[in-house]
Amino acid sequence: MLHSPNPASAIRIWYLDENIKDHKKPHIAQPPKFVTPQELSKLGVELMKFDADIVDRDPKYADLRKKRGFVYEDEVHFTKDTLDVFEKDLTMIFTEHIHADDEVRMVLDGSGYFDVRDKDDKWLRIEAKKDDLDDDDDDDDDDDDDDDDDDDDDDDDDDGGGDKF
Repeated sequence: MLHSPNPASAIRIWYLDENIKDHKKPHIAQPPKFVTPQELSKLGVELMKFDADIVDRDPKYADLRKKRGFVYEDEVHFTKDTLDVFEKDLTMIFTEHIHADDEVRMVLDGSGYFDVRDKDDKWLRIEAKKDDLDDDDDDDDDDDDDDDDDDDDDDDDDDGGGDKF
């Protein structure tokens, strides 16, 4: 399911370059191999779009929360300015881990990366931007987060362990 208030804002998904030195960079494998949201859904990762500016009043988002039984929600501002130990936190986030429960994240502002493994154990990177919602409901997939800092700017990136960020 892909809800898109702004269809021009497409979610990009690609296979990662295996030589990652800086988790904040895109690391697109060469030659590039991009993946569609439909292909990603076969791995149990569902991508959706909601208007982040009105998500708390969006009846479709409320229906999704009710249908999925989401009751917990938190909001985290993940930037160099808001985290005292930004680089240490990035290292912790990029340590491979498994989420046993359905994990949903919504980007309210800025951008970031989520990495998951495909069925052949190869890493995919999902570039999430404002209005994107990532729902990883496959217990076997790993999910890592990152701050997208390609332009060396300080966009606010939201990240959270609850239902939206």
